[in-house]
Amino acid sequence: MPLPTHLLFDGFRLEPHNASLLRDGQAVPLTPKAFAVLVCLCGRPGQLVTKDELLDEVWARRFITEGVLKNTIQELRQALGDVPKQPRYIETVHRRGYRFIAAIRPDAAAAMP
Repeated sequence: MPLPTHLLFDGFRLEPHNASLLRDGQAVPLTPKAFAVLVCLCGRPGQLVTKDELLDEVWARRFITEGVLKNTIQELRQALGDVPKQPRYIETVHRRGYRFIAAIRPDAAAAMP
């Protein structure tokens, strides 16, 4: 199922089709891979996304170690202001994967012509 063109959570606005993340209207810098991981997690809010699924979707089955994924998740957490021990956005499911836990809603204003 395709993502809406704009997703909102807390003060963030994720625009998957424009490859941008805004916080209170200001651009949040992310590397392309970190952005792709965020889009993947937000595409399945509240659901476990396994490490293998993230590696397959974002790195297209290239040989990438889990360390690269962990570094990418750390970059996302820093950009979002999240902490692993008390996550508001990205929850780690030990040895399995990650889950986006913040409430996400489509931006109804963006859907209007």
